Amino acid sequence: MTCDPLSEIADAPLSMSDGTIRALTDFRAADKFLELPGDDTTVERQRLTSIFNGALDSIIPGLKSSPQKLWFMARLQPALEEAACQDTEAREHKSKL
Repeated sequence: MTCDPLSEIADAPLSMSDGTIRALTDFRAADKFLELPGDDTTVERQRLTSIFNGALDSIIPGLKSSPQKLWFMARLQPALEEAACQDTEAREHKSKL
């Protein structure tokens, strides 16, 4: 049997201000994963950035109309699961230490 981490979350309202939405939008536009270990992490950085920007693309528009903790976590969970399954240089690098 697989555990669903969302089943352990108590739903609660989230306070969403224009500043919070703006910060998430700025984060969406920012460079991410700049400190990945390895010589050339460009492809990996692009892949991970795409995963998280995709999550943000579904989260940002809905936060004002659905500012609930469970709603937010349900949209974030697939990105976290996908990123966890990536065959990253970081994991390979760590395993060689």
